[in-house]
Amino acid sequence: MRGEQDELVVTGTNSYVDIQYRNKTARFWGDLCTNGFAAIASTMEWLSPEGGIPAGSDDRAQFISAVHRHFRWKRFKVFFVDEKGRQIR
Repeated sequence: MRGEQDELVVTGTNSYVDIQYRNKTARFWGDLCTNGFAAIASTMEWLSPEGGIPAGSDDRAQFISAVHRHFRWKRFKVFFVDEKGRQIR
């Protein structure tokens, strides 16, 4: 059974998305596209609880996996790219 803490909430603008997951909020910079948001994975930084601190690779992988699961069957997607624009799956 999934608890409230596992719920994923996504908000953002044309240039970033804030993702709240497991009582933590991270910001990814990127670009709004016609079919979703292209988030640059390496730009992940904590908004809370740490505030402005770059995230480590384990945390980044956990957030990316949660976002992939959340948007799996939705029309609008948040997808992740590397610095060269290649999609991370």
